[in-house]
Amino acid sequence: MAICDRIPRCGKGPWLALIAVLFFTGVHAQANFGAVELRGGRTVFPGDYVSLRYQHPTNYAFQFSGKLFLEKSKRNHLDYSAFGIDVLAEYPFDPFRVGLGPTVQLESEPWVYRNFSFAQRLNYGVCGEAAAELVLTEAFSLTAFANQKYFFNALLGRTSFVFGVGLKYSFSN
Repeated sequence: MAICDRIPRCGKGPWLALIAVLFFTGVHAQANFGAVELRGGRTVFPGDYVSLRYQHPTNYAFQFSGKLFLEKSKRNHLDYSAFGIDVLAEYPFDPFRVGLGPTVQLESEPWVYRNFSFAQRLNYGVCGEAAAELVLTEAFSLTAFANQKYFFNALLGRTSFVFGVGLKYSFSN
């Protein structure tokens, strides 16, 4: 008999959250965790942009970051959205940071892309980013960023530009 069967109306959600917290606590104890950042901004499309970014320090002059993002726009009777991943190698020089790396995003719009297959809606390319950071406390910082992407799938467009602000939390100082 499972534990959830003995607890009334338990569901799997709380247990999955507990497992995730324990996992990340264990990873934090074993690794030199970097920082997480929640970002919000605008695309030139125009649209809204939100992302969750993880930054990992290295023993070299550069750092790595990974970012999950979502772009959304309801303009001119279109309901456009795109979600994807950016992976950057970043070079920090206080208070600025520049980065370059691959990007992949899946674009969606019910009317324009209705006959497109998954592979046709997948856009990939190169992402460059510049950011400035204002340190508030030992753990928290505000960031301003600009992100330019160049895509290889001409069918979905060649470029994308995003700018915005973020709140960064550093795990280890």
